[in-house]
Amino acid sequence: MELTLAIVGVVLTAVAIAIAGSIYRREKQHLTQLKLLASDTREIGIETRAVAKMLEAGTTVREAVERFFELQPTEDRRFTCYYPESFKSRPLPSIYAGDYHALQVLVGLLGQNRLELRGISKEEDVTNAPPGGDVIYLCTPMANLALRARYPYLDLCDDTHAGLMLSSQLELPCWFGVRNGTKKIAIAVDDGIRELDSPAEESYREAAKLDEGVRYDPRSDVQIDYGIIARTTDESTRAKTLIIAGIHQYGTWIAAEFFDRLCRDREEASYQSVLKSNDDFAVVVWGEFSTAALRVKETGVEQNYLWTRRDAKSVWSQRSLEVRRPAAH
Repeated sequence: MELTLAIVGVVLTAVAIAIAGSIYRREKQHLTQLKLLASDTREIGIETRAVAKMLEAGTTVREAVERFFELQPTEDRRFTCYYPESFKSRPLPSIYAGDYHALQVLVGLLGQNRLELRGISKEEDVTNAPPGGDVIYLCTPMANLALRARYPYLDLCDDTHAGLMLSSQLELPCWFGVRNGTKKIAIAVDDGIRELDSPAEESYREAAKLDEGVRYDPRSDVQIDYGIIARTTDESTRAKTLIIAGIHQYGTWIAAEFFDRLCRDREEASYQSVLKSNDDFAVVVWGEFSTAALRVKETGVEQNYLWTRRDAKSVWSQRSLEVRRPAAH
C-alpha cells in the first residue's frame, strides 16, 4: 500500500512538473510575442512618422508651386514649355543636359498634366508655335529660337540699344548678350551695364577645338556658371512667362536646381518672399557644378541681383539680401 502511494506521488509530481513546464513555455512564448509586437509597433511608428513627414513635405511643395504659378485647384491651367532640340539621324531628338534637367524639375513640380512640351529645332517650329498664353522657356535665346523670336539676345557691341529693353511689352534688369562671340549676362546698374562673364567659358572654348566624338576632360571637376530665372505677367490676361536659362548648360542646370530648391523650401529664407508674392521678378543665380557627379554642389543669388516689380508699369526694384557665398567664389 505504501509503495503504491509512493508511486502515485511520483507520477503526480511528474505530471505537475510537466504542466508547470508547459505553462512556462507558453508564457515565455507569449512574452516573446509581446516583445516582437512592441518592436513592430516601434517600427510602425517610425514608418508612420516618415510617411507623415514625406506627406508634409509634399504639401509644402504643392503650396509653393500653386503660389508661384497662381494655380487654382478648380482650373485646368497648362504651361507650354519651349526648349531647343536637334535631330541627328536618330528617332529621338538630342536635348542639352541642362535643359533636360530643367524639364525633369518642371515635371516633378508642376506635373505632366500641366505641361505641354514643345521642342524647337528650326524656324518653322517657331512659326507654328501658338502665341501668348502661359509659357516657359528653357535655355538662352541664342539656342532657343522660340525665346529669341519673342525676346532676342543683346548685341553688346551695339551701343544703340536703350538699356535692356527687350520689347515694348517686357523690360528686364538683366538679360543675355553676346560680345565678340562670347555669351554673357548683361546687368543694368546705376552707371550703365555690367557684363557678367562665365567662368566656364574657357572649358567651352577648349571643348570646341576637339574632334567629333572626342571626350572633353575638364581641368577641374567643379565648373562655375551663371543663369537667369525670370517670371513676368501679362496684365490683361494674367498669363505667366517663366524663363530658366544659363550662360552655358552648366548655368541652365544650376538655375533649374535653384528653382527646384526654392520650391522645396531648401533655399535661404530671404528668397522665399519671391514665392509668396505675385510680383514679377528676375534673379541672377550662380552655382558650382560637379562634372563628375553631375549635380549642383552649391547655388545662390549672385551678389544682390534680385529684382521685383508690382506690374508692367512699375520700375524694377532691387532687393537687399544677405548673400552667402564661398570664399573661393
